[in-house]
Amino acid sequence: MERSPETRMNGERRRAQKDRGRGPFAAVLALAAGLLGTAAGGAPEPPVLPGDEVIDGHPVADVLAPDQIRALDQPPLVPAAQARGLADDEPVLGVVIGGEARAYSLRLLDWHEVVNDRIRGRPIAVTW
Repeated sequence: MERSPETRMNGERRRAQKDRGRGPFAAVLALAAGLLGTAAGGAPEPPVLPGDEVIDGHPVADVLAPDQIRALDQPPLVPAAQARGLADDEPVLGVVIGGEARAYSLRLLDWHEVVNDRIRGRPIAVTW
């Protein structure tokens, strides 16, 4: 049998009132379960760090071994008009030294993070 909209609303209102008292209990129960899970080995422990180095209250951990992300060394240069796969509005990191300008694609720097280059004979490192 189909219930009228008014009957459905009254039923929902009664359920909401009935459940209203459970909110604080449910929150305490969830908190206790989280604490017990952590104490019982439910949550992973932070990695043990050599010397337990902490910066700004946060432990420091190596995610990648040194030199896992290769730098680009003196990448080939092309005029902006000839750059393939580079949209006109794509963000770049720009460097100008002595009137000579270079633009390094941030999309490319996301993968390499460091470019070792020379501008006017001067070595530079571009980092991202």
